[in-house]
Amino acid sequence: MNEIKDLSPSALSRYDNEIMVAQHKSPPSYSTEFDISTPPPAYNAPVAYKIGSSTLSSPLVDVHQLKAHLSLLRAFRALRIAIEAGEGVHLPELVIPLDGAHRWAWFVGLAVDRFQAWVSTVQVTTLNDWIRNELPPLDVLMVWHAYMLNPGWYAEDCERLPVMRSLHRLNDRFVYAIIEMGDISQYRPSTERQKSWFTQTGTPFDPFEAAAQMTYRHVQCPSCESKFLVEYLNETASGYAQSKFSAVCEGCKFEITKQNLGLAKFVADLVKDPADPQDKSQYGFGVYLAGTLHTQTDATDTGRAERIKDTALKAVSFKNSSPQISRRIWEQELKSKMEYSLLNAYATASIVFQAGGGRTVKRIMGAYVDDRPFSIDLVGAVVRQGSFVDKMHNFGWTEPGYFDDKSDELVLVHSIARYHAFLDLMSSSPTSFFVPTLDIDLAWHSHQLMGGQYAADCMKYIKRFIDHDDNVEENYLATAFDVTCRAWRQRFRVPYMHCGCPLPGNTIGQRLSKLSQIITSNTPATSTALLPAHRSDALSATHSNDHNAVLVSAVENRAGAAEGQCLERIEKVAKPSQRDEKTLQKGAIDEATDRRGNGHDRAFLVPVPFYYSPAGGDYDTASAGRVRSPPSIYCALHV
Repeated sequence: MNEIKDLSPSALSRYDNEIMVAQHKSPPSYSTEFDISTPPPAYNAPVAYKIGSSTLSSPLVDVHQLKAHLSLLRAFRALRIAIEAGEGVHLPELVIPLDGAHRWAWFVGLAVDRFQAWVSTVQVTTLNDWIRNELPPLDVLMVWHAYMLNPGWYAEDCERLPVMRSLHRLNDRFVYAIIEMGDISQYRPSTERQKSWFTQTGTPFDPFEAAAQMTYRHVQCPSCESKFLVEYLNETASGYAQSKFSAVCEGCKFEITKQNLGLAKFVADLVKDPADPQDKSQYGFGVYLAGTLHTQTDATDTGRAERIKDTALKAVSFKNSSPQISRRIWEQELKSKMEYSLLNAYATASIVFQAGGGRTVKRIMGAYVDDRPFSIDLVGAVVRQGSFVDKMHNFGWTEPGYFDDKSDELVLVHSIARYHAFLDLMSSSPTSFFVPTLDIDLAWHSHQLMGGQYAADCMKYIKRFIDHDDNVEENYLATAFDVTCRAWRQRFRVPYMHCGCPLPGNTIGQRLSKLSQIITSNTPATSTALLPAHRSDALSATHSNDHNAVLVSAVENRAGAAEGQCLERIEKVAKPSQRDEKTLQKGAIDEATDRRGNGHDRAFLVPVPFYYSPAGGDYDTASAGRVRSPPSIYCALHV
């Protein structure tokens, strides 16, 4: 088989044809002299880390950071379990009947509002002073953590939003604060800190006490711009944290929804003038639309952002009717033209950018789904992390003391080595999309928690910013994982996955199985540091990470068919489990291999919810995070 040089999806079919032809050739011969009782060689940690043309004597992220990160994930999971179970926690009356997932979504919504209040007041001081006087509660740290794991949006918002200026200046404070603190579950704020937090946010420091007291929040009427209080929850499911949010303005009697709140936020950004010195002074990069400023090669590409805004303002519906009218009147005119509907604004923008601008419009409008200043749905971002946290917990990696022994610590050293190889792979193919495994993603997440340093490292060693993209269609994701396995094998001469999980037929696993028969050779590995230590958790952690997968939005009349296909594929997945159980009983596979397969999910075989809606989708406690509008396929098996 020819060396794989073209990693584009269009070229993959040619390689697959070669694979099919090769299947008809004679199978390779196997030696019977290998003694399976011989223990594997000891794991060798790398002495240097190569990324592209650069060689680093020390890694970009270290074991201390991974350990601190895992300890933090343990605290996040304990918080979630406590809220979902509702035991020993004082909850508002309307929260008690909710199931665990809905209750958690409600709680995270409160945490996002607490985070918003905190970022508006947080100060930048020395590390120890900051921990003592500025460190937020665990629920707010959890929101900050999820925000940073969307590094493209986080980087742009730190530049574009005035409310994020302090976090921008804090840079890598997050990761070094959690290292300094050690076990965060043992942290107890001083009386002075509890008082200062209440002054900052108007809520108790303790997340459970805050949740019991937070029953209302302020909203601003998109019509008359007056502010008033609305309930988070009510019996008609029309509270702010619920699927049918609706409130009547106390002043003008206008009916307020998430959609017209999002429209008001969009219009306010649209009318800001980059050429106006007063606007530039007041808003800085906030004069540009969300999703237009940050690119792979320029953190503040103002030229691109201005071109996009100028193009948008050429639309008749977005134009200022007269240069003589005030900014406020222009805003009101725009909202009236759009009939206070974000969907109408989305449709108008789609027409303006119809020549190849569909992705741009989706990215922009997806940042305006509610009235919070942030450009991503932070509730959804936090909930999405639950899958990854559970996987780390299932490995045992979040348990205190799990990596205290140096021999155990080598598992994290291996994760770091593979992460740097993953970066090297990305540097070698700028146009390819590669999918991380769980161990790589742990190191990648830890690197992202360094804030601006992560961006600087990307530019220095990979020559472009690497976003942690979880808005990927399932078919493309499956192809990308196939590409990743092939490219990794070719570049490093070692398999990408070592987890041993048995994959069902008619899936990517079958294709990879065929591929391995052809490209496996006696060529030595480029680096033994990429081969895992021979222990079950290290092998299992090389399983692909499915939490980055998302569902493809679909029109409603396709949803039923999609669900039917999902059920068929779920049944397909179940059959190999039954088959493997019989095979295990016959002794054809060893128990360790079987446990590695059972200890985590099969590659690309997990339904993963999509929390993105380009225009007005609501994340709420009534649907446990489903996007309400437009409809989405409810289930996807990533094969």
